Amino acid sequence: MVPSFYSATGAAGWLIMLLAWVALIAMAVWGIKRLFPDRNQTTAPTSPQHHQSENLGPPPTTPGRR
Repeated sequence: MVPSFYSATGAAGWLIMLLAWVALIAMAVWGIKRLFPDRNQTTAPTSPQHHQSENLGPPPTTPGRR
């Protein structure tokens, strides 16, 4: 008679295996969603003031100071 691994694994082993499969599938879905982002998401700023708040130049200088 062939031994059954179903009964040898136990409930804890099957629970760990189930959680591992769920984690693997969740990571695959997350990775695919990161590779192919939703087309409805916008990457552009919502308002022109958003660009004005970004200070990319040198700090302003005041007259008389060196």
